[in-house]
Amino acid sequence: MDLEVTHEKWEADRARRWFKNNAEAMQALQSRYAEVYARWWQHIDPLSQAILSYSVALASRADRGEIGGDEANRLYYKLEADIAEARRTLPRQASQAVRDAAMLQWWETYWNRNRESYLATPGNPIDCTVIPEEARGSLIRCE
Repeated sequence: MDLEVTHEKWEADRARRWFKNNAEAMQALQSRYAEVYARWWQHIDPLSQAILSYSVALASRADRGEIGGDEANRLYYKLEADIAEARRTLPRQASQAVRDAAMLQWWETYWNRNRESYLATPGNPIDCTVIPEEARGSLIRCE
């Protein structure tokens, strides 16, 4: 519920052109989601981190004119669909730590196999890495 409300408020801010550019809008969405999860004493799961972080990196390249909007949307929605499909294969009854580990394992395999498809721009490619973090497991960061 909180995530839906957060997303609706973000959409309204975006429609009012509250953000200077696409990258700022995506960073705001990522931050707002993190705040919601923090209120629940949780963290954003690895696959959600991946799609949010990738969208920020993609938006920054679109803002600079390095990639067209249609191509950026195609890449984003392809990644989003692949991640949604992967979620259906993950263990549902497992603990969050086990699910996070399974997500990270899936992500590393997926990214290594599909990295070339998602680079977006040859001169300034997007790369996503898993960053170990002791307090919350690991993060996926795309730059």
